Amino acid sequence: MAMSVPAIFLDRDGTINVDHGYVHEIDNFEFIDGVIDAMRQLKEMGYALGAGDQPVRYRPR
Repeated sequence: MAMSVPAIFLDRDGTINVDHGYVHEIDNFEFIDGVIDAMRQLKEMGYALGAGDQPVRYRPR
């Protein structure tokens, strides 16, 4: 019997990092204060974590 694992999927910009627009280099990536501890707590509670970002395809002008 397969065992299920609860999971949480987080968006990147504005959820786990400060949204400064498109991040071209790692030096421009800044975690939101407290987010690493929050993700660690979720992991300790048994959640699998996933994070992603939708590519910029269309931005209305």
